Amino acid sequence: MQSQNENRAEPSPGRPAGQFSSLLWQLLALGIFVPLVARFWFLCDDAYISFRYGRNLAQGLGLAWNPGEPSPVEGYSEFGWVLISALIQALGAPVETIAPWISALCGAALVMSVTHLISRHLVSHPVARLGGVLFVAGAVPLAVWSTGGMGSMAALLCLWLMYSRLLTNVDVHDGWGAGLAGVGLVLLRADGHLWVFLLAGSALMLARLRKDPCLMKAARLAAGLPLLAFLALTAFRLGYHGDWLPNTARAKIGLSPFVIERGARYVGHAFLTYPGLLLALALPLMMGRRTLERPSFVALLVFAAAPAYALLVGGDFMCFHRFLLPLWPFGAVLLAKGLQALAEDSPKRARVALTLALLIPASNLIPAWDLHVVPQSLRERCFFRFNATSANGTIMFRTEREQWLDMTTRARQWKRLGEAVAGNTAADASLVAGAIGALGWASKRTVFDQFGLTRRDVGDFPQLPGRASPGHDRYAPASYFAPESPTYARVSIIDEHSLRQLGTPPSHVTVLDLDQERYGPGQFLILKRYPRP
Repeated sequence: MQSQNENRAEPSPGRPAGQFSSLLWQLLALGIFVPLVARFWFLCDDAYISFRYGRNLAQGLGLAWNPGEPSPVEGYSEFGWVLISALIQALGAPVETIAPWISALCGAALVMSVTHLISRHLVSHPVARLGGVLFVAGAVPLAVWSTGGMGSMAALLCLWLMYSRLLTNVDVHDGWGAGLAGVGLVLLRADGHLWVFLLAGSALMLARLRKDPCLMKAARLAAGLPLLAFLALTAFRLGYHGDWLPNTARAKIGLSPFVIERGARYVGHAFLTYPGLLLALALPLMMGRRTLERPSFVALLVFAAAPAYALLVGGDFMCFHRFLLPLWPFGAVLLAKGLQALAEDSPKRARVALTLALLIPASNLIPAWDLHVVPQSLRERCFFRFNATSANGTIMFRTEREQWLDMTTRARQWKRLGEAVAGNTAADASLVAGAIGALGWASKRTVFDQFGLTRRDVGDFPQLPGRASPGHDRYAPASYFAPESPTYARVSIIDEHSLRQLGTPPSHVTVLDLDQERYGPGQFLILKRYPRP
C-alpha cells in the first residue's frame, strides 16, 4: 500500500522557516491583489437580482421575484448567495455593502490559499514560487469578481478548497473538508455539481489506479456529501419552484451552432486578452511528465474543463470572462510546476524561467490599464458581445476594462432610475423592463422581465434569430405582457436636451421633473403608460 505522502510534489521546508517563508509570499500576494480589488470595486446589475430575492425572503414573502406570484420562479443561479443576502438583510445590515466585502474576503482567502500551497508544498525553487504567486495575485479577473456583489468568488473558493483538501496530497486526505467545500459549491452555483463530479471523479479514478484506500475513502466522502446536498436542493426546487433546473439555465442556455461559435469566440477572446494563460498551460506540457503528478494533473483537467463549459453555454456578456475564473488558481499551479522543471535543468534555463516568471503574470496584469500584448485588430476577431452597438447599429468593440466601466455605470443608472420610480409611482404599480436587477431592487415595484430570467414562459421562448449577446438569447416584447396589465411599458430618465428633442409628449407619457439635489439639474423621469385595450 502506498503511503499517503508518497506523491507529495515537493518536500516542505522546516516547519518554522517554512511557515515564515509562506507568510512572506502571502503578504506579497496580498500586496498586489488588494489594490487591484480596490481599483475595480463595483456592483453589477445581476447582483441586485439576488439581493431582491433575498429581501423578499427576509421579509417573509418567499423566494419570489415579484411577491405574490402563484408559482415562484427560480430566477437566480446562486441559491446559497441568495440565502446569504437574505440573512444579511434579516439582520438589518446593508447588503450592498456587506455582500461585496464577503466576496472580497473570499477572494483574498483564495489568493492566500493558492500562495500557501505553491510556496509551502508544491514547488521548492524560488523562481517557480515567484511565478505562481505573481500569476494568481495579479489575475485581474479574480480581483474584479472579488467584488461585483455576486457569489462567484465564494464558489471559486469552494472549488479550490475541495481540490486542495482532497487532491494535492499535502497531508492526510481530508474527505470531510473536501465534501463540505463541495456542498458549498453545489449551493453557490447552479452548475456546482458538475465541478464536484470532475474533482470527486478524478479522486476516485486516481485512488483506484494507485490502489490508495485512504484516498478512496476520502473521495467517497467528498462525493457523497455534495450529492446529498444536490438531491436535497433538487427536491426543494421541484417542490417550491416546480422545476428541477433554475430558470436562468433555461433562459440563457441552448445548444445551437451560433451558441457554440459565440462560446468559441468568448474563449478565444480570453486567451488573446490574457496570453499568459496559454503559456501557463504550455510550459508544464513542454517540460514533460515530471510536471504532471497528481496536483498538476487534476489542475490540468480543471484548466481544460472551464473553457469547454464556457464554449458549450455560449460565453457570458459580463466583463473579464467570469466563466473562466477557475483558470487562474489552477493555472498558477501549472505555471509553478512548469517553472520548477525549467529552473532545475540548468543555470541558463533558470534565468529563462525567471524571465517567464515575471513576463507571464505581467502580460495578464496590464489589461487592467487597457494595455495588451495582442493587438486589438486580432482581439476584435473574437468579439462576442453582439448587443454592444454604436448609434448607427454597428457592433462596437469594447475592452474588458471598458465593459467593466459600462456595467458599473449602467448599474448605478438603473438603481437611480429605480429610486425615481419608487418616489413617483404608486406602490402597486408595475412595469416592463429588460435590465431588471438594480431597477427592480430600488423601485420595489412589480417588474415583468423581458429576457426571461424570472419568467418561466419567456425562458421557454425559442432563441432569437440572428446574433445575440450571451445571456440575451430570448426576449419578449412589451406587448407580450398585456394579459397582466402592467402600469408602465417603459420608464427612463432623460436630460433637458433629450426632453426638448422629444417635443410635446403624447397623452400616455408622463414627464416628471426630478429633484435637483438628488438627481442633478435638468433630469426628468419618463413614464410611458402601458396601452389599454
